[in-house]
Amino acid sequence: MKKTAVLLCAAAVMSASAQSKPDEIAVVRAILDSADRSDVTAESVTKTDPEGRIVFLDLTNKEMEKGGIKSIPPEIGRLRGLRELHLARNEISSLPSEIASLTALKTLDLQYNQIAELPPEIGKLAALQELDLRNNQLSQLPKELFSLSRLSVLKLSNNNFTSLPEGIGRLVSLKQLYLSSNKLVTLPKSVIAMKRLTYVDFQDNMFCKSSAAFSAWLKKWDDKWKSKQKCW
Repeated sequence: MKKTAVLLCAAAVMSASAQSKPDEIAVVRAILDSADRSDVTAESVTKTDPEGRIVFLDLTNKEMEKGGIKSIPPEIGRLRGLRELHLARNEISSLPSEIASLTALKTLDLQYNQIAELPPEIGKLAALQELDLRNNQLSQLPKELFSLSRLSVLKLSNNNFTSLPEGIGRLVSLKQLYLSSNKLVTLPKSVIAMKRLTYVDFQDNMFCKSSAAFSAWLKKWDDKWKSKQKCW
């Protein structure tokens, strides 16, 4: 009798889990349909955990001749178990505030889009470890982003930054910082003071009249840093 009760309970749990997946798949399907990608199945771009929750979503536009995704709907916030979200090479110009619901997210790949501003809600992605924003149209970062205490990789190359705020030094876990091909003339002292950095990429900026201390810091990463700046 007890065995039967346990089996019935397990079946109920499995049934409840199974119900969550179609709802999440519907969200992915809607995003694909918005880009007229009926040739791509939602199942082919997702991975799920044993409970049926989507934990991996790859919506990278791998066929550049076809239209990319232009917007991410608020319903993305339903994917609460999501750990990796890849949205590279699309036509996305903004993110919905509902992205704050993705509190399990560890990797967010937004490279090669048209994003000019990040929502402050990005600071609520407490589990985020890697953020790729290369090749967008960003010129500033929301201060809320600097509360991401687990962020270890931040990629900002090929944007429109002319400066970075001192607040970036609050990213206490940061190990890799990509800054190449911007319009930076210097970096905040808080970056120079970061102890955990193991890699900094800063070529093709405008570090032309650097202080002795800043020059020494740049040289630590690249002996030929001067020849790789836009100083003409």
